[in-house]
Amino acid sequence: MVASLIFEKIMHLFNKKHFLYIGIILASLSTLSFGLLDFINHTYLLLVLGFTIRFILGFTVGIIGTIIYGLVPVLYPDTVEWKMAYMQVVFNFASIAGSLVGGILYKLLTNYELPFFIIAFTISIIGLPIIYNINIRKEE
Repeated sequence: MVASLIFEKIMHLFNKKHFLYIGIILASLSTLSFGLLDFINHTYLLLVLGFTIRFILGFTVGIIGTIIYGLVPVLYPDTVEWKMAYMQVVFNFASIAGSLVGGILYKLLTNYELPFFIIAFTISIIGLPIIYNINIRKEE
C-alpha cells in the first residue's frame, strides 16, 4: 500500500509499460527467490531474506496495481465501472485460488520449492505477453 503512494508520485515520469514489465519480472523473481529460502539454514539470514523478498513482492504488487487501476479508465472509458468491478473479482479470486493451487501443488509434489517455481514461471509466461499486447498509446 505504501508502494502505491510512492509509485504514484513518480509514475508520470516514465513509460507505464516499462514499469509493468519491471513489476512482472520482479514478481516472478521474488516468487522464485521465496521458494529458494528452503535451502537457507541460518535462522537470521532466513528471516532477513524472507522479509526482504516479501517486501519486494509487495512493492511489485503496488507497482502493477497502481498502473492497472490508472490504465483502465484510459483504455476503457465507456465501461470503467464494469472493468473495475471485474478486476476486483479477479484479484480476490486470485488471492483465494493462489493459496489453494499452492497447497495442492505442495501436496501433490511433496516439495516446498516447486510450487514457487511453477507459479513464478506462470507469472512470466502469462504476464509478459499480456503487457506486450497492451496498447498504451492512447494515454501518452
